[in-house]
Amino acid sequence: MRNGLRAARVLPGTNGRIAVIGRGQGDVVEPFAQLLREERYTVETIKNVPGNGETWKDFLELVEKKQKIFGSGYRLTREEVMGTSFYQLDEAWTVGIREQGYTIIDMGNPLKKNPSTFLNMEYQHTFDWARRQIP
Repeated sequence: MRNGLRAARVLPGTNGRIAVIGRGQGDVVEPFAQLLREERYTVETIKNVPGNGETWKDFLELVEKKQKIFGSGYRLTREEVMGTSFYQLDEAWTVGIREQGYTIIDMGNPLKKNPSTFLNMEYQHTFDWARRQIP
């Protein structure tokens, strides 16, 4: 545990690098990653991926557009989320960190936010994938 932040689980890697995933990018994932960086670890998060800013902006614009039509409480459907460039970027990054041998630290969902299509996908390509590899 670091500064009250606790990892939910870890998928050991082979390349000496770390990637942090979880629900609550700004509240949990990035602060934990920064603490590790301060300890001189090489740490990646989806925030560090080239193209993140642009694809995230596009995602937020889609949310805003849908909320203007359906009301401020509207949440994108799973299919809408999966069709975004940000989702595709996140999926490619997630598969990449696993294939490159990163140690993956999952922060879980400590703030008890709504289920996340993004986090579910990240789990499918990391922890769920690892479970399927065990004979």
